[in-house]
Amino acid sequence: MTLSLHTLRALAATAAAGSLTGAAAALGRTPSAVSMLLKQLEAEIGRPLFEGERKGTLTPTGRAVLAEAQAALDRFARAEAAIRAHAAGAAGRLALAAAPSAAAHLLPPALADFRARFPAVEIDLHDADSARVAEEVAAGRVDLGIAGAPGAQAGIAFRPLFRDALGLVCRRDDPLAAHPGPIGWEDLAGRTLLSHALSPAAPPDHAAPPDHAARPDHPAPGGAVTARTVISALALVRAGLGLTILPRLTLPAEEVELAFVEMAPDAAPPRTVGLLTRRGESLPAAADAFLGFLPANLDALARRLGGAFERLDRAAGLAQ
Repeated sequence: MTLSLHTLRALAATAAAGSLTGAAAALGRTPSAVSMLLKQLEAEIGRPLFEGERKGTLTPTGRAVLAEAQAALDRFARAEAAIRAHAAGAAGRLALAAAPSAAAHLLPPALADFRARFPAVEIDLHDADSARVAEEVAAGRVDLGIAGAPGAQAGIAFRPLFRDALGLVCRRDDPLAAHPGPIGWEDLAGRTLLSHALSPAAPPDHAAPPDHAARPDHPAPGGAVTARTVISALALVRAGLGLTILPRLTLPAEEVELAFVEMAPDAAPPRTVGLLTRRGESLPAAADAFLGFLPANLDALARRLGGAFERLDRAAGLAQ
């Protein structure tokens, strides 16, 4: 037996309208076309569906078939809605991996806007260093990543989103906080620099004795100081253990204890952060839809951070 949605719809519409004319109007067909569909359905089933030619009353078989037809049409309508929702990015799952600064300052407002538009999408966000983000994307564990360039990572496409300057982060009561900038390595002679995953390499001749100039009442130890995360690096600077060099985006907007002074580009080149995707693969619909929410938030960051932050997404084809 071969049934079709057209014949089931014809049955449901005729039963609801009580006539071929009413069913034809509801379906946008002619009465003769609806009559033909009903005849095809009756031929497939082998029994009449209506009592007489007026199509006003269903036979017992017609009532049983109508119940199944309505259930089938309801299931199809739900499936069609789900398919369209997935295709439009309004359903499904959005998995993201991002460098901590992007996860903390770029993605939250973009995800909030996306969530307001597509509340049914499940969102999975985690932060990691750039190398790990590239690994997550390459392995297919996330749909897309936002991090630094992946280098020679195979199978990864990189589209730049923004470039932000690296700068010295110090306490506001540190003399270097009043430096007009940009700062060179010679300005940091004799100061303790805290190293971390994002810090640039200091020249071999850069000295790092105890940081008496920062807080005479709380000298830093003479040995090297390493922070494993940006959060811990900022906490150590606040405590007077030394200075650190970070991208501008990593300093929270609400920060009041610390100052940022831009480094000279030849001393600490700006970093470029971009979108990481699997080369040659289309994004899932939800991820593709999410990209449309990034430009407005990149624009907001550019206004807040000024010249230390440069949008690159227009060249990547994401800007609206």
